[in-house]
Amino acid sequence: MNFDYFFKDLDKIPEVIISVLVAYLALILYTRMSGLKSYSKMSSYDFVHTLAIGSLFAATISTGKPGLGIGVSIIGLAFVVKVVLAKLKNISPFIEKATGNEPLFLMYEGKVLKENLEKSRISESELKGKLREANVFRLSEVKAVILETIGDVSVLHSDKENAEVDSYIIDNVRMSA
Repeated sequence: MNFDYFFKDLDKIPEVIISVLVAYLALILYTRMSGLKSYSKMSSYDFVHTLAIGSLFAATISTGKPGLGIGVSIIGLAFVVKVVLAKLKNISPFIEKATGNEPLFLMYEGKVLKENLEKSRISESELKGKLREANVFRLSEVKAVILETIGDVSVLHSDKENAEVDSYIIDNVRMSA
């Protein structure tokens, strides 16, 4: 057996160690600078951003192409784009709608919205599980079940028959998919 394959490029180990340390520290710095949202659950845009950063990080530390300086700069630029886009989403409903998802009712006033379940690819079994997690005893208690923009399911319920959900809480939720 030829062991040369396992021992070639050993002279590059110091370069790889430095690249990993610098790129990793840059990632930590960029993430801290971009704010706590970087640590939250992901929207579809956040997912794409994370895939791109991971790919750039891997290429920078493993192949040397792009080089360390260029790789860290590109990763930093990706974070700048993410922060700028987040600020633009706060001031422009068009940009928010174009880059994100809208929450969707899965149930409203005790009624299951089967078409929305189907279009959002959520089964009735999954819905029932979310209702149980929220300690719902009767469908009549359910004021709304909402598929949130990050994929979570929120269950708004009350055992008081005349309870109403404040319009502020549901004003951006779509009734149909």
